[in-house]
Amino acid sequence: GEDPFDASKGHNFHFMAGRVKPALAELSPFERSLYLDVDTEILRDLEPAIELLEKWDMLVTTHVAGHIVSRLYNRRNAGWYHSRRERRVTISEWGDGDAPFLNSGVVFWRVGAPAREVFSGWGAEWKRFAQWDEQLALMRSLRKSSARYLELPAAWNAPHREEAVYIFHNYGRGVARSDAEVPPIPGRELFRGIGGTS
Repeated sequence: GEDPFDASKGHNFHFMAGRVKPALAELSPFERSLYLDVDTEILRDLEPAIELLEKWDMLVTTHVAGHIVSRLYNRRNAGWYHSRRERRVTISEWGDGDAPFLNSGVVFWRVGAPAREVFSGWGAEWKRFAQWDEQLALMRSLRKSSARYLELPAAWNAPHREEAVYIFHNYGRGVARSDAEVPPIPGRELFRGIGGTS
């Protein structure tokens, strides 16, 4: 598909996850799947979540407690930003500004039409605003879908190690969402169309 790296975007915002994550459901060959952002660390057995997929189509994780959609803001010189317009549209379509802000760095799903509907809708919703962040698009897709999904608490996706129980998520700190020179990922130069052999 389209190269997820967009050099026209600002420093640390070149990676457009909305060009990648919505394709995951079609790419995974497994009955039950887990997507983790590259800056996550599993701290204990994830079997309790895998078992929940007997009853639920998807499991998504919340941000830290109190991080709700209506309170998303843009701190000066932060390593992230949110589109205020997309936030307003999401609140309007979600119908509740106090909904917990969901994080797409940890997503469990069970193969089937409901999960495919969410992932397909996620891609379509992301294209409406095409920002670096794809999480509000995921929320809108979940709300519009027929999927049965469960919101897992922040302990499954905690940005602070002392609060993490199952998964510690570094939330883009370090080199996870950086334009710094890092060792190349094998094969990425082929994926990005930079070169290769046939």
